Amino acid sequence: MTFAEWKDSLTDEQRAEMETNVRILNNASADKGQYERYKSVLGTENVPKTFDKFQELKYYDSEAWTELKRLYRYENKPYLQQQLAYVMPTGEKNFIPDKAVITTVKTIAGNGSKTALRVEGQLISEYVGSVGEWKKRAGKIESKQYIFDVHWYELNGVQYRTKLKNRSDKK
Repeated sequence: MTFAEWKDSLTDEQRAEMETNVRILNNASADKGQYERYKSVLGTENVPKTFDKFQELKYYDSEAWTELKRLYRYENKPYLQQQLAYVMPTGEKNFIPDKAVITTVKTIAGNGSKTALRVEGQLISEYVGSVGEWKKRAGKIESKQYIFDVHWYELNGVQYRTKLKNRSDKK
């Protein structure tokens, strides 16, 4: 039997499995670099412990892979996940659009800082999570006209209760 005859004898599932295995082997070098980048940005608590488990997730669990890629993109280049409407003391109503890039992001309380997060219990009961997982973060968003200081609570790369702390004119 030739290779072509053998390949033609495979079921659709067997053929798909073989093609996935070929992709895994062909992409091993690139995947290894990607695995190292993901570990350095997200840490070992968010990335599979071994390279084999990383490839297994990437090629066999599309939902988990999509979530891991989202988290990696967010940690590399934080952005506003939802439009942020605000009202100035003068009564002016405006908003910051979603996907606005947030710069100089700092964790100011909770996980990753030395300051306790006082509202962590409220966040856990209102949303989800466990003690020690939540963060309070702060960052800046710049538009052509303004600099916005924003604060939010964060769990696993998802923003909650985002608010505008200050808006100043660009100089």
